[in-house]
Amino acid sequence: MLPLVLVAALVWWAVDRVGGDDRDGVDDAGSTTVAVQRVVDGDTLVVDGADRVRVLGIDTPETGGPRGRQCGGDEATRAATTLLDGQDVTLTGDPTQAARDRFDRRLAYVTLPDGRDLAQVLLEQGWARVYAPAGDVERMDDYRDAERSARADGAGSWGRCPSFG
Repeated sequence: MLPLVLVAALVWWAVDRVGGDDRDGVDDAGSTTVAVQRVVDGDTLVVDGADRVRVLGIDTPETGGPRGRQCGGDEATRAATTLLDGQDVTLTGDPTQAARDRFDRRLAYVTLPDGRDLAQVLLEQGWARVYAPAGDVERMDDYRDAERSARADGAGSWGRCPSFG
């Protein structure tokens, strides 16, 4: 009788681990929906549980820290705050990238409640540039197209900040 109980427990455990239960908030595609607690800057946010998230595929001008205050940093942060403040967003990793960066921030694409990609929006507005330190992300072609267009139009930091490029 004991082996049957053991087998049943192992089957229950395996089904729970493979995706029969969504208690951890992660769906089968590796995405999770979280509440944004605050925006740190244009490419970093804090979500449920005080987890820091670094937006994959972009870099925005800094608002402080070792690199100091950079041209366009405040505007990039305001743009991200406008899009994210008090929202529930979907975070999705990229199989070509690590799950976390050297600062232990979660690396993820951020999908807004209306389905738009945060990085894509910031690139289109000119408040971000394409950035992928560990090699190209899956969405790199779309991101490069958005950056080229914003740069050609002089949008955001491209038109205001001589050192942005």
